[in-house]
Amino acid sequence: MEENVDLKTERIEWEAPEFLYRHKNVSWYWVSAIIAVIIFAFAWWQKNIFFGFFVVLAEVLLIYFGRQEPRLLKFSVSGQGIVIANEKNFSYDNLASFWVRSKNEEFKELIIKSKARFVPYIKILIDIETSGRVNVILKKHLPEEEYEDNLLDVLSELVGF
Repeated sequence: MEENVDLKTERIEWEAPEFLYRHKNVSWYWVSAIIAVIIFAFAWWQKNIFFGFFVVLAEVLLIYFGRQEPRLLKFSVSGQGIVIANEKNFSYDNLASFWVRSKNEEFKELIIKSKARFVPYIKILIDIETSGRVNVILKKHLPEEEYEDNLLDVLSELVGF
């Protein structure tokens, strides 16, 4: 992981994958397809065409996103806010709090609570060496608030996302 620290402008930059990739073997896809077929058969039996269509669409998307490998993105934290891939800027005025927690032996996860209604949390991977310095900058601008996994987080971890 590359990192640049500019002490005058209080800016830290690093690169990290956009998410942790977990390889899914052929059996993962078979189990997913079998579950989808069973649920589709139930929808058919109930004569619920819309639900059956939703199941097929969900399975196609699950397979598509299950095969996606993460891009390597550039992140930065500064006195002005957080920037993701030089595209998305989040000023501290639009953010409520943050939390840093261990993800695995290589990365920590920076979880930022947004004030936006449609994107309540922003999750960013950060290497362990950089996380301490990022934590120091963020404490100057945002309160720390512990993040507890919700049902979607638990299910995505269980499924392998």
